[in-house]
Amino acid sequence: MTNSGTSAAPFDVLLDRLRDGDEDAACELIDEFGDAVRREIRFRLRDSRLHRVVGDSDVFQSVVLRFLWGLRLGKFDVTSPEQMRGLLRKIAQRRVCRAARFWGAQRRDVKRTGDVADASDTALIADDPTPSRAVSEKELIAATLARLPQHTRQMLQWRQDGMGWAEIAERLGGTATAESARKQYERAVAQVTGELGLEDFS
Repeated sequence: MTNSGTSAAPFDVLLDRLRDGDEDAACELIDEFGDAVRREIRFRLRDSRLHRVVGDSDVFQSVVLRFLWGLRLGKFDVTSPEQMRGLLRKIAQRRVCRAARFWGAQRRDVKRTGDVADASDTALIADDPTPSRAVSEKELIAATLARLPQHTRQMLQWRQDGMGWAEIAERLGGTATAESARKQYERAVAQVTGELGLEDFS
């Protein structure tokens, strides 16, 4: 595992490879930041009742998929290993919180759960594009991109080329501002994720 002193250039290269869907880069991501994410998950699952129905590995897979999906769609601005680590931990917190809300809403008595594996799947896969729904991360991204309007895909390309929202606004012309360009893009992505039933995929 590399240390937190990873230089900026290799980190930027890793981000580019992740955006391109490089599977080896995804493995490197897990090698570099996986331990920190797993520690966060275990800490958040310290409630033994919740831990019985939500598995560490289920949450971890969900975190990685959400990060890769969001990065490919330009939802995340990550500029350093430290920021990456913090973002992944935040996503992990959200996933555990969602699982906890699920069980609270369902008013399930964990002590009476007969099949822990099935219960865990229900909590985490209800809105999740996991292998149990036969949708791979690549297929999910392809489906999302295919539904985006052409001008939104162009904005995504500019983002992947490293442009900030102010520069994108200049490219758009007219009365566009950095804020309006960002909101326009986010609205388009939100509409598509809603159509695909992925509102919580963030």
